[in-house]
Amino acid sequence: MEKGCTMRSVLVMTLVVLSSAFALENFETEIPAEGVNDLRIDWANGDVELIADSSASVRITAVGSRGGTTLKTSDWLEYADFSLTGTEAVLVFETRGRATNIAVDLTVRFPQGLRVSVDCGNGGVTVSGGSSLEVDAGNGNLDVSGVTGETDLDAGNGNVELALPAGFAAEAAVDSGNGNVELTIGGGFSGEVEVNAGNGDVTATFADVPDGLRIDAQTGMGSVKCTIPGAEVTEGFMGGAVTLDGRGPELDISAGMGDIGIFVE
Repeated sequence: MEKGCTMRSVLVMTLVVLSSAFALENFETEIPAEGVNDLRIDWANGDVELIADSSASVRITAVGSRGGTTLKTSDWLEYADFSLTGTEAVLVFETRGRATNIAVDLTVRFPQGLRVSVDCGNGGVTVSGGSSLEVDAGNGNLDVSGVTGETDLDAGNGNVELALPAGFAAEAAVDSGNGNVELTIGGGFSGEVEVNAGNGDVTATFADVPDGLRIDAQTGMGSVKCTIPGAEVTEGFMGGAVTLDGRGPELDISAGMGDIGIFVE
């Protein structure tokens, strides 16, 4: 009997220790979203994942690491701020040059209607849903899908994947310094998309061809391909272009060095 009690005591103590360690490694907090219009994220190091839903708050989970080893929350929390300023929820991780080897991976679930802006120094950015989005990423891949309104993506060094939902009627802009850009455009598209790529291939795939589609795409050095009916493809000594006259939805692509492909499923 005494032995059984001892074993149970050890088990309980072990669970408490594990629970405490888990709590120290995974930081969680929540910001009520009543009266909030904007979500701003300024993140120095680490991956950022954003997920839009129908909740009434901004829910945050963050995990810090150094050299692949998970850190206690106390090792990085002093460099972070999770606050509400007027109508703006602000999430900041800035090491101020004192802990540049620390990365904090951030996951945020937020109400669909918030305008979102992200400034990320080093790390990938993944966004699922939302009504308006602006991202400025220094070094890392961007993967964005389901945003229904104005979308502005700026990637210094990394690939960009942008999936526009069916019925997209807003403006989307992608500026890519070094990396491939892949666009998928849902059915019933009636908006405008502009891509400026410095060094990398650009691919755009339509679910269907919208009425009145206008295309103006050109690359300084690379090949061009297009399966859109009626589009004109021209290839020069080093680069090429794709054009299609129309007064409806627009696709503009400018690539310095890279291939361009424009397709319909």
